[in-house]
Amino acid sequence: MGVETTIKLNKFTPRTSQWTIISEPFKKGLRRYLKCICSCGQVRDVLEYSIKAGTSTRCMRCSVYRHGMSKTPTFRIWAGMKSRCYDSNSRIYKYYGGRGIKVCDRWRDSFMNFYNDMGLFKKGLQLDRINNDGDYEPSNCRWVTPLENNSAYKGDLKDDMPGKTFGKWKVLKRVQFKKGHRYYICMCNCGTILIVCGGDLRRGSTTQCIRCKHREHSIKHKDWHKRKRLAQENV
Repeated sequence: MGVETTIKLNKFTPRTSQWTIISEPFKKGLRRYLKCICSCGQVRDVLEYSIKAGTSTRCMRCSVYRHGMSKTPTFRIWAGMKSRCYDSNSRIYKYYGGRGIKVCDRWRDSFMNFYNDMGLFKKGLQLDRINNDGDYEPSNCRWVTPLENNSAYKGDLKDDMPGKTFGKWKVLKRVQFKKGHRYYICMCNCGTILIVCGGDLRRGSTTQCIRCKHREHSIKHKDWHKRKRLAQENV
């Protein structure tokens, strides 16, 4: 039997857990732990935060070895889904958990339920939510190609890039998708036409062609030498 503890479980704690708490919190080093017993009989010291946050629900034997798929792409997608919804340290948490997106109890607590509902991951596909504001659940998820996923991302069904200007680049038209990115045919002020990644244009990573960049650098270099020569003559 478990014992009554003073810890308060937050709203993310799963409803079903194989851990039973059998001790009050205690310190080991700088961290607080709870002594727990798993449903299989294993007794372990578990981080108090992991129990409260729901990131630990069973012992290693039960979580890793019972399905033998912990190193498969499907398992990594399942783990990534939970990370971006509940790990505030994730770089994309603000787009998922920060917006209130959650994983349904059926999937959060069991990889096998996710696998049985969605099937095996196939190369070239991504996990997508049909309703971008909905949770990760069987009725709202599907496997799609990067093209389908990007066209529906955040409800952005229209491409307003053609005709816009980014630095010296003028966007003419979209030409292709590659690795989940949009590419555009762009014309520089000097007349050079190249295919440029849309993400680089929006971030400002590219503002002109290589020819213009070298010309600009050459002008600055000559101007620097001219000012240096004038300074030496006036000394």
